[in-house]
Amino acid sequence: AGIGGCALALALRQRGVRCELLERDESFDARKAGYGFTLQQANSTLRALGIDSALLGVPTGAHYTHEARTGRVVGAYGHAIASRGGIASGGDSDCEHGRRKRRPRRNNLHLPRQTLRWELLARLDAGAVRWGAALESFEEVGESVVVRLADGSERAYACLVGADGIRSPVRAQLDTRISRAISGGLRYLGCVVLLGITELHHPWVEERRVWQSIDAREGDGAGDGNSRAVRLFAMPFDEAGRYMWQLSFAMEEDEAQALAQARDAEGIQRLKRVAVDAVAGWHDPVPAMVAATPCELVSAYPAYDRPVAEPGDLRSREDSRVTVLGDAAHPMSMFKGQGANCALADAVALARRLSATPELSVSGGGRLESVGAALAEFESEMLARTSSKVRLSHEAVELLHSRRALAEGDCTRRTAAAVASADGPRGS
Repeated sequence: AGIGGCALALALRQRGVRCELLERDESFDARKAGYGFTLQQANSTLRALGIDSALLGVPTGAHYTHEARTGRVVGAYGHAIASRGGIASGGDSDCEHGRRKRRPRRNNLHLPRQTLRWELLARLDAGAVRWGAALESFEEVGESVVVRLADGSERAYACLVGADGIRSPVRAQLDTRISRAISGGLRYLGCVVLLGITELHHPWVEERRVWQSIDAREGDGAGDGNSRAVRLFAMPFDEAGRYMWQLSFAMEEDEAQALAQARDAEGIQRLKRVAVDAVAGWHDPVPAMVAATPCELVSAYPAYDRPVAEPGDLRSREDSRVTVLGDAAHPMSMFKGQGANCALADAVALARRLSATPELSVSGGGRLESVGAALAEFESEMLARTSSKVRLSHEAVELLHSRRALAEGDCTRRTAAAVASADGPRGS
């Protein structure tokens, strides 16, 4: 289970609901160090779980966009920027028809996924996690869900929640319209993502700069659905000064899958060479940062999402006791940084509803008549809350890999591109 599943287990335990977290990993350390994510609106969710996120992450208040070859800054925003052509410190900036609007101050926090996962797991009761418990299948029997594990054992639960990622075995087995779609409904986004973690020795470390660099050559296909720009995004990974970088560019799906499956030493070295070659000739400190990344901390994966589901699409039957959350429910591209934030919000929203049923509430009462009703209400709320984020994350794939991402403007790239073209959506 990822952070969504761990957060759900904690939220349920806090409400007096007994649960068991089935984890296919043999132990916490079986998983790689993991990569970082940006904590945005989920700050309030963590507070509800009793976690002070400020103690876990690296705060930042500025975001820069550079032209990759020259290093020229085409846009910067955030309250930590003292002044750049009119940006005032003390408030985030957005622009509309050349005018800047003030937004409330807000720090984003950047932290490793495994750090948050550990904090969530550490707050669970002893025995709440069953390690090495890979799900094989499940069946709804009366008012329970019988789960069969890979080791041949079976366990019965009042409900089953798949918080098991974009290729969720639970999602795959749900008898719904979406689970019967081609390839589970996943759609390839036309690009591969390479990730790395490394120590960075540069003045930007002290500044805690978050930046993206975009290499958009002439004729990059902007606007014709064939984006070919190369993008690198970098952010602080931890307080030790390490940075995480995310390099993305267009690639055919089969080629991206082959690149992502590199496991032996030769394959991993080839993967790093792809990254080093992609940023050759870019502005400082990008080439040195990528070159200094240890091979074992470089990985790749094809980018996928899933079309937005409609309320009821996740219901195999009206009273079903099975649901999914996070990437298992609404996978989205990483280019808006919303996936983990949405999963955390899903977890608390679901726990609130399950604990409001007579079957699971401590008091034996509740406003929701059944577990099935609680899951149905949760799914409707979850899909309504995340649909725009899935859509915007999907649109960001083309935008951030095109020349439009280099439109001048001290605001988000979406807003700057919209202002530059004098049409299209406004906002971040």
